[in-house]
Amino acid sequence: MECNKEEAMRAKQIAETKMEKHDFEGARKIVMKAQKLYPKLETLNQMVIICEVICSAQKSSSNLATESDNDWYGILQIEKLSDELTVRKQYRRLALSLHPDKNRFPGAEAAFKLISQAYEVLSDPKSKSLYDGKIKNDAGLNGGVRCYNGGGDAKSGNLRNMRRRKRGVLESSEGT
Repeated sequence: MECNKEEAMRAKQIAETKMEKHDFEGARKIVMKAQKLYPKLETLNQMVIICEVICSAQKSSSNLATESDNDWYGILQIEKLSDELTVRKQYRRLALSLHPDKNRFPGAEAAFKLISQAYEVLSDPKSKSLYDGKIKNDAGLNGGVRCYNGGGDAKSGNLRNMRRRKRGVLESSEGT
């Protein structure tokens, strides 16, 4: 058991070095291994939270058009379109772990700023509804859902007529 503790401490030091070099994805993997080796080692949870918040922000900014379009739900590590209570509880939990006075690891201040920005957007009902609308719109466009006028035939707007045309029951108006 003592051997695992030493290995976990060594992994923690390697992860800190990676965090100082801004390799948060690599640091997260090493910290997770350290947690498996010796779960009782202090401050590993703080390191994991920093890495996950910053990795989420990096992932969302690389996937989206502009850097200001962060995945605020991902940064707070909650489901998309979560309710106000969930947002508030998760923000408080993360803020306690990431506050710069309590967490001196590299990246803690940046992670704290990110969750604060996420909370600012998701706690204001107006900005949250705009952001949620944008998420729903993006999901509709990118989710593989095909939309026609009225949800059916582009010419008539009638889904039943579109199905009949496919089966050959209704003559196509294109040929006449």
